[in-house]
Amino acid sequence: MANEIEAGQIFELTDEEGNTFTFELLDFVAVEEELYAVITTVEEEEKDDDEMNVVIMRVEIENKEPIFTLVEDEEICKNVLEAFISQFDDEEEEEVESE
Repeated sequence: MANEIEAGQIFELTDEEGNTFTFELLDFVAVEEELYAVITTVEEEEKDDDEMNVVIMRVEIENKEPIFTLVEDEEICKNVLEAFISQFDDEEEEEVESE
């Protein structure tokens, strides 16, 4: 299912206590043979476009279903964000070259 979720898609995750949260997928990133989702919270109130809360989740597939686990290790988060930014920059360069 992880490959069925696309960048920009809104989806909900439920935590261990049964609380449901709404997120937008920014993109998937592979770092050191692990798959991560870079997501942001979707809030009811519009916020300043300059501010965005980004969450890094490790994605594992069990029984053909994705399991999202919060990444708390700062070094892993840093590496995933760097890969995400690099991936985003590469996509922008490709768009400019194709124009």
